[in-house]
Amino acid sequence: MQVLFAKIVFVCASLLWCSDVAAANAVENTAAALLRNVCRQLKLCANAQPVSFQLFGMPAAFTVIHQQASPEQFMRRLHGRSSPFSRFTRVGNQVFYSGLHGQMTLQLVVDGLNAKSTHALLSAMQVPAGTGPATDSIRLLGRRLLRLLPEGARLLMDICYANRERTCHQVYAYARLSTEQLASALKATLIAANWTAQSTAAGLATWVRDGRTLQYFLASVNGHTALYLTAPAVLW
Repeated sequence: MQVLFAKIVFVCASLLWCSDVAAANAVENTAAALLRNVCRQLKLCANAQPVSFQLFGMPAAFTVIHQQASPEQFMRRLHGRSSPFSRFTRVGNQVFYSGLHGQMTLQLVVDGLNAKSTHALLSAMQVPAGTGPATDSIRLLGRRLLRLLPEGARLLMDICYANRERTCHQVYAYARLSTEQLASALKATLIAANWTAQSTAAGLATWVRDGRTLQYFLASVNGHTALYLTAPAVLW
């Protein structure tokens, strides 16, 4: 289920950026630790290995749960124990449990498609301090736009994994540019910023600069142009 997060990726440069990364890592580790504690409390996900990441700049973590029990048995055991989840709802074949733990939001998504085994995703994400109306979300998303991109982008997805190189992935939508127009604009922008084109294989364009790699591909979706981008987080 990690693919659910990776489908769809991120931060600044310099000493200030490095200090921000150190702080973010600390919170990401807190999110992962919270998931381990919840797993121990519920006794539903032994040997959990949480993955730390950032979602739209907010530190978070998730872990995948596999059990040789039906979703009904899994949820019956969950309801029979004290848990941090205060709300749940069903959407199609998935059941969503959610709750708060301090400054962290918790969510458990149980997949009900398989009648003999359970697949679930348990995640935790930091709640921004002083979160208010939708203006906070707009302000947050605006900070995550990559300056290298042509104007007119709308950010749809933003995930940054805390791996060794802090690889980030983002998805953008352009309403007024065709794939050909956006490809031409991207090429001009990257060349002006001293990036060098390496290859284009199966639609995936690869560019390099100073030992760093940036990759992207374009697709036409419902009359808009979608841009999927992956690059080191230092570029943000």
